[in-house]
Formats: sequence, C-alpha cells, structure tokens
Amino acid sequence: VYTSSTGGSSGKVGPFVGRVTQTMVDDSIFINAVEFFGGAVRLALEAERKVLDSKRIRVTFRETAVSVFGRRVFRKAIKGSGVWVQRYVDEGLRVMDTPSLFVLRKVGDVNDSSMSV
Repeated sequence: VYTSSTGGSSGKVGPFVGRVTQTMVDDSIFINAVEFFGGAVRLALEAERKVLDSKRIRVTFRETAVSVFGRRVFRKAIKGSGVWVQRYVDEGLRVMDTPSLFVLRKVGDVNDSSMSV
C-alpha cells in the first residue's frame, strides 16, 4: 500500500517500478520479491525472522535471487540483519518500520500468506 523506502524494496529499480510482495514460507522464513513486466523478471530476497516480542522482529537476510520467465538465473548468499518494529497488525494490514515505513495489505484468500506494498 505504501512505503517510505527509496531502495529496491520499494519496487523501484532504475526507471522501472514493479509489484512488491512479501510471502511467509513458514513460521521463520519469508521472501520479499519485486516482479517486473507482469512477472517475467523477479528479484527475490529470502530472510529468516525471529519474533523478539509483540512489537519487534529480528530479520536476518540469507540470499538474493533473480528469475527470468520463472527460471532462476542468479542466486547469491547475503548477510545482514536488523530489527523491524511493528506499529500495527491485524488480519489484513501490517504497518512496520524496517527502518523505512512499510504499510502492507494481505492479498488473496485467508489461507494465502502473501502481503503486498
């Protein structure tokens, strides 16, 4: 829905603006992705999360990957971590500082674990 980020996680890469999603793989792994050209090109960042308390989540980045037409063409392990602070969470909306502000809304059915900026 909204982000104050000006980096790639905002969906903006050079002159292109893509569709941003965050998908929970399981209780600890999630993937932040940006898709361009109707999904023909996908940049994905895999991370692990650990809930510290009701507001804070420690995020540790694991790898980044690029796919073209569904085929992975690049994959690289990465390092980095930080603590994200959740301002508000309900069944369909999440507001958090990463430290950039992100407002994400749930997309799909109630069993889907994807959120979109």
